[in-house]
Amino acid sequence: MSFKFNEKNLFLHNKYKELHASANDIAPIIDKTDPRIPEAIQGWSAEVSSWPILISKRHSEQLSQLSDRISHLLTLIPSLYFNNDEEKLSEYYCDTSIDEARLSLNNTQKYKNTTRLDLILTEQGFRVLEVNFGSAIGGTECQYFDLALQAQHSKFFSEHNFYTSNFQNEFIQYFIDNLQKTKPEYKELSVFLVSTHPIPDDIRQISIDFFSSLLFHATGIEDVKVYTDTIDTLHYVDNELIYKEQRVDSVLLLEANEKLTPEVCKALADGKIFTPDHAGLKILSDKGNLGLLRELAERNCFSEADNKLVLECIPWTKNLIAGEVTYRGKDYDLLELVEQHKDSFVIKPRVGFQGKDAVLGKYASQGDWQTSLGEALQSGNFVVQEVCKSIECYSFTKDNEYCAFTPVWGSFSFGEGYGGSMLKMAELDKHDGIVNGSTGIVALVYEEQ
Repeated sequence: MSFKFNEKNLFLHNKYKELHASANDIAPIIDKTDPRIPEAIQGWSAEVSSWPILISKRHSEQLSQLSDRISHLLTLIPSLYFNNDEEKLSEYYCDTSIDEARLSLNNTQKYKNTTRLDLILTEQGFRVLEVNFGSAIGGTECQYFDLALQAQHSKFFSEHNFYTSNFQNEFIQYFIDNLQKTKPEYKELSVFLVSTHPIPDDIRQISIDFFSSLLFHATGIEDVKVYTDTIDTLHYVDNELIYKEQRVDSVLLLEANEKLTPEVCKALADGKIFTPDHAGLKILSDKGNLGLLRELAERNCFSEADNKLVLECIPWTKNLIAGEVTYRGKDYDLLELVEQHKDSFVIKPRVGFQGKDAVLGKYASQGDWQTSLGEALQSGNFVVQEVCKSIECYSFTKDNEYCAFTPVWGSFSFGEGYGGSMLKMAELDKHDGIVNGSTGIVALVYEEQ
């Protein structure tokens, strides 16, 4: 393989020289039919790079700190910003009734969460773009490509100490630990995987076998029952959540756009089930929270270290509504500021996923930008965020061309602490500024031991 190697803005570029020099005719994308990849994962829509992202301990420590602190500080917003006032929570958060706010408040205080921070790395350090919550955060699947990737670079990995986190195992352990609090003496286990629509029996069985194996290896319990169907097939009867006359102990949402039904919420409120997808996520997932964190930090509501972390690592973020704002020390009319300086901002739904309906001003014409602003203002459910310039990342395209990518880091936390990272990349000159795994390439991040 021959190419002009560019050391600029590469992580551990000295290791990359060695890595690339030891590789011969490696396909740029990992073949999903590789026998090392479980059958249940082979249908994953993302394409995974054959080339690892190598980062130093310093970058690992920064990602760890952000994953731990930002995820925790978000859970303090209801008390510090709203004084746990259910009416104020209902007014601020989109389409949230008083009853939903009460349940959300209870769940937010009661449960630890599984999160993925989406970040970019600038010349000044990592910046947090948004935080995703729940079992459908996405990206953990890339862990199953580790063995296939390392096999293609066996010489390099045998001579150097780099590792990638086992996201799925960490999630399963988090899941089991919390389920045990609900069922402390369980001898059997039943889990319901929510699908968005009915699925063929053969695909259903592959998912069931895969997840049953994960649970068995984590618990040692042989009597593990896994069901998968649409959420409307669950019913709360006689203080038990039931699926086709079988008790269900836990519910996992597999798609970010799925929501718990009132019957499942009732089972959760009564302590009959556990789910990482509790009602509190409706509040915690709102992208406007990043702006609230900055406001709280500006008021010195956190520790000195946390105030500094929030103001350095969270870009300026505001709800997109008419009014005056302070930006970089000066007062502006928000709409005039965003309209006249479109290249400096991105607008996105307060509740959304995979970059859907997000618009980056730099990639929009003035006319399209004004149209998007008008539609966002009319909905009342958008935020505007300052754009931070990312360090470029160099790797191979799907066509085996070596070029610059725009990277977005995904940093995981499962309950408490740091759970490892992955990377989503889009070719620098072939995207609209919105990077997600379904349109770009996913890469595994290997950390220095």
